[in-house]
Amino acid sequence: MSDLDLSEFDKALIDVRKAYRLLYHYQRRVMDTVQFISDQTAFSFHGGWSWFSGAMPKHKSVNLAHWAWDWLNMYLYDFHLGNRDVAGVKYHLSVILQSDTGFFDSKTSDRCNLEAFAPVEESETRLILCLGVNHWDPGNILTEKAIHRGETMFYKEYNEKGSMMAKAYNLTAFMNEESILSTLEDFKTYCWDKGVLELFKEESQEAQTSSSQ
Repeated sequence: MSDLDLSEFDKALIDVRKAYRLLYHYQRRVMDTVQFISDQTAFSFHGGWSWFSGAMPKHKSVNLAHWAWDWLNMYLYDFHLGNRDVAGVKYHLSVILQSDTGFFDSKTSDRCNLEAFAPVEESETRLILCLGVNHWDPGNILTEKAIHRGETMFYKEYNEKGSMMAKAYNLTAFMNEESILSTLEDFKTYCWDKGVLELFKEESQEAQTSSSQ
């Protein structure tokens, strides 16, 4: 730790309090966005996983030697919206929050060496929409290293007619309901180009039925 005098430390603590309050609003906004996406896609939230670090356990199993990242698990977080069977095909959908591409844009493999991360001004905050067709392993996006700032799309085919596809969007593409709907249409077009037809056709029919009631 670097040496700070009392005045500098007090000022730093003001920034810490501001950061926590800002994080609250940021995470609340992201969760509301995920809920809206869920409402628009007929998928339901089924749970989530931290990808960048482990989630900090409760009570006596807490270990202070754990990464500080374990207390900040929404740095990279998978909001899984479950699965649906349509016309004999099983679809899985996740909305993945990538709060900072800085680590993935850098050459370091040390997740605690923040000084080696790409500068915050040159990094992005993104939501990655990820769809699986008869196959589900979103960790492949990490394995394929398709999650850095310069990469916005991922597609891979698997055995038994399975495939996974994902597209990353800057969080500014989810500013309001209108922009979210526009972004979802863009993602549907991307999936359509990859051969996903029946899923969104059914969603369109459900939307028409709901609006006519």
